[in-house]
Parts: sequence; C-alpha cells; structure tokens
Amino acid sequence: MSRLNVPDEWDRAELTGRMYEAIDLETAIRDGRFASLNELADCLADQSKLMNPALRCHIWVMHADKPGCLDLNRTIARTRPRQRSPI
Repeated sequence: MSRLNVPDEWDRAELTGRMYEAIDLETAIRDGRFASLNELADCLADQSKLMNPALRCHIWVMHADKPGCLDLNRTIARTRPRQRSPI
C-alpha cells in the first residue's frame, strides 16, 4: 500500500540530482558518446567507484565552471595523504 510523504529539502535535492543525471545520460547517448551499452555500463561503474569515497569526504571540491557540480577526482585527491618527497 502506498503512503503519502511530504518531501523535505533532502528529498528534493536527491530527486533533482537524479533528474540531472538522467538528462546527462540521455544527452550523452543522443550525442553518440557511447558506442554500446557496455561502454555506458563501464562509464557508470567508474563513476560509482568514485562517488563512494567522495561521499565519505567532509569537504567537497566543486567544479569552478559548473555550479553545483561535484569534482569527484579533486575531492578524493584532496583527502588522500600526500606522498613524501624522497629528498
């Protein structure tokens, strides 16, 4: 049985993010970025692998030219310990 729910800000943000993701995927497919479903699946798997550690970060790095868009690679790199110089 269904239940009614008044969405809060988190619910709306989550659904908005999913909507934008669906639009991005549709655009990429229509523009021919993916030659096959396997290519699309590989791309999505790679993104999922990056999102998991980014969700654990306390500070996120956002794209300068894309407001509201998380830069997964920079966010993760920011939290990794830096390599010590051998010198």
